Amino acid sequence: MIVEEISLEHWRGFGQRHSFSFGSGLNLLAGENEAGKSTLFEALWRVLFDRHNSTAAEIRDMQTEGTSLPPTASVVFTQSGRRYRISKSFINRPSSELWLEEKGGYRLIHEGDMADRKVIEIVGGVESAKGASRDYHRGISHALWYLQREEPLPGESWNTAIRDGLGSVIQKVASTPQDEKVLGLIEEDYQNVFTPAGKLKGSSELAGAEKRAAEIRNELVNLAEKKRSLDVYRENIETLLSSIAELVQRKEMTEEHIRKLREDVKAGAEIESTLQKMRTALEKKELELLAAEKLLGDVRKRSMEIESLSKGLESLREEIIQNEIDLRATSRTRINAHERWHDDAEPKLKQIELSLARMKAIERLRKLEKDRLRLKSLADRKRLLTERMVRGREELTALNAPGAKEWSDYRQMENELRIAEAEVRASAIRVSFRLEKSGLSIEPTPPASQEGNEYSVDRPTTFKIEGVGDVEVKGGGKSLEEARDGVEKARQLVEAVLLRFSSGSTQDLGVLVEKRRMAEAAISEVERELKLVESEEPGVEKELPRIDEGIEQEKARAGEAAAEFNGVGGQKIREITESMEKDKEELIRSIDSYQKEEREASERESTLLMSKGRLEGDAAKVNARAIVLGEENVRTLSQFGSLQLLEQRVDELRGSVTEQRIAAAELGKDYSEKVEGPRKRLSESESDLSAIMKRKEDIDHKLIEVRTRIDAAAGENIHSRITDLEAEANQVSERVATLRRRANGLRLLRETMLACRQAVSTEFSKPVAALVSRWFEAVTDGRYDGVEVNGELLPTGARKSGGESTLLHKLSHGTREQVVVLVRLALGVLSSEKERNLVVLDDRLVNADPVRLKRLSSVIEEAAGKCQIVLATCNELSYMNVPAKLIRVPVDGMGGMQ
Repeated sequence: MIVEEISLEHWRGFGQRHSFSFGSGLNLLAGENEAGKSTLFEALWRVLFDRHNSTAAEIRDMQTEGTSLPPTASVVFTQSGRRYRISKSFINRPSSELWLEEKGGYRLIHEGDMADRKVIEIVGGVESAKGASRDYHRGISHALWYLQREEPLPGESWNTAIRDGLGSVIQKVASTPQDEKVLGLIEEDYQNVFTPAGKLKGSSELAGAEKRAAEIRNELVNLAEKKRSLDVYRENIETLLSSIAELVQRKEMTEEHIRKLREDVKAGAEIESTLQKMRTALEKKELELLAAEKLLGDVRKRSMEIESLSKGLESLREEIIQNEIDLRATSRTRINAHERWHDDAEPKLKQIELSLARMKAIERLRKLEKDRLRLKSLADRKRLLTERMVRGREELTALNAPGAKEWSDYRQMENELRIAEAEVRASAIRVSFRLEKSGLSIEPTPPASQEGNEYSVDRPTTFKIEGVGDVEVKGGGKSLEEARDGVEKARQLVEAVLLRFSSGSTQDLGVLVEKRRMAEAAISEVERELKLVESEEPGVEKELPRIDEGIEQEKARAGEAAAEFNGVGGQKIREITESMEKDKEELIRSIDSYQKEEREASERESTLLMSKGRLEGDAAKVNARAIVLGEENVRTLSQFGSLQLLEQRVDELRGSVTEQRIAAAELGKDYSEKVEGPRKRLSESESDLSAIMKRKEDIDHKLIEVRTRIDAAAGENIHSRITDLEAEANQVSERVATLRRRANGLRLLRETMLACRQAVSTEFSKPVAALVSRWFEAVTDGRYDGVEVNGELLPTGARKSGGESTLLHKLSHGTREQVVVLVRLALGVLSSEKERNLVVLDDRLVNADPVRLKRLSSVIEEAAGKCQIVLATCNELSYMNVPAKLIRVPVDGMGGMQ
């Protein structure tokens, strides 16, 4: 399998969508630490080998922090000449889609769980039972991908999936194609009989035969049980028939006994009639007695209640008298409390409040006068500062002086003028004349500066030499003329500034600048003082009229007291005010106390009035109740004449009831013996007869059921079925024994096959060891000449050039890691003979020194000719001489730049 493209979005640090394309040879995945190189390999792993709906912690950790969007990724890869695209979304909206390229486009071939399983099958992985996939689920990629945070090598051996993935390589050392075909047929037969764990498959013929044998045994057991039940049913028929005969005899005897008892019950009917009449008369007399006793009890009860009500009425009258006494006392208390606060304390409080208001007005008046003096001082100071600031600004306006920026610009112009003049002087042509005749006159036009016989010429100049002629001097280009023009322009700018500010020189202009700075500083100081005054009392001009108005109002409130206390000090006024405040508080407390006393007396008065009404109402009810009860007793006794006559009538009725009860008891003895006894025995006999009939009916039903079961068993032909099943059981047992012998033979044959394949695998370790040894010798520059590889294709040690071997775990960390990398590269090369495979090295050569890294680069270049390699690194310059496709993983999230 080779990977052509990986795209991912919302995956750890990759918040936006990023796509990375890979070549079929060496690919350098370059980026800084934490840029996301390992994240890219993680996405490749999870998309190819994990279930899309997994909720394992490793899957949840893939999501970009700060977002709820699902991490998604897709991988385009080629396997067996066909190009696929697998796309997966995890966590929030899990989905999985597997596409196959056909006719220049992609066709969706599987979705969901089927897409997960199919892609694992295509790339030769192992499906995980639950949770996130582990390294051993990656199949051959477990050996070819060397990722960070993974162990360099497995603990014991590569898993079965890896060995299956290396099968195409192992075929190199198999004897003949026919051997491989035979081995394949054996494996196919074995998989039809046994599971991968070596257990018998439920779908195999042997499992089916054993299942049928078990079913026959169970059916034989059931038929035997039915046969035993049938024999038991036949034995029970005789017992049931005997029980029915016995019940018929008991039924006839019981019916004869019932006939005789009914004759005895009929003879006792006359005694029962006489007893019934006597009991009816007794009940009537008892009812009459109960009525008389009730009337007597009611009269006595009402008499006792009338006596109790009379006592309660007397008590209520006493309470009413006491209530009236308390009511009059409470009313007097309420009136006295009202007069104390309303007629005495309240007028005094009003007088004190008036005097206190005048004293407080005097205090406020004096405070306002002080505030007015302070604000007046501030207002005067503010006015003077404002006048100074206005004068300073007028003087500054009148002063025609440049500002700081204008002065800076002027100095810059002046500096540029000096530079331009210096450039002209430096570029000027030096002309000197050495004439044979001395004393000749030389006149330059225009004039030029002269030092001895040498002239400095900065423009086209004509020298007139007496008696000789003219000499013209010109520059070779425009630079000198342009420099002179620059000097003239700069001089004009400087002179224009001096003219604008009426200054004859730079020194005069500087004096004006200093005067302006001093004037501005003075104005700033006045403004600062003015701000301090305004911050001390903002709006002082508006506050003064308000204070004047307040002074007039407080004078009106103080009245004549203002003049009366004109000479009194503030401390004395405060003492008088405090004394008045105390008197006011004392009066308020007194008023509150009197008002409270008035309220409490008023509440007690209301309570007593309510209590009086309640007591009078209760007395009226009690009196009315006593009258009603007396009238009721009079009506009751009017029927008998008096209470004594009613009591005599009750005694007479009690004697008559006693006599009738004794006579009824005597007759009741004969009734129990001659009526109730026969009737009770008749009822019991009838119950016995009913039980006998019910028992006979149950036995009849049971007999019918037994006969039905016997008939049903006869219809099933149990004996014949048992014979047939026993014959079939013998046949099935023989088939099971035959199939079991075959299965055991197949297991033994497969174990022999696996032993042979182990030998083949051991033989395969030789080309792996040879290739790794050649590379390792080149990397170590001959210090080591071989690497030892066991039958599980795992390196165990390194052999020095002198022949001495060193175990792998005793090598240095860097050297041991280089051996592991070379083994994985060798497996990648040897497994890519028919089709290229992907080898991943996630920043695994950081411990190699520059010399070894250069040699390792040559090995990697050689391996990349056979298989696809993706090598992650933080420094791509280490591989600058290796032909590779460079893929950058930037930290700015702009995508893979190549």
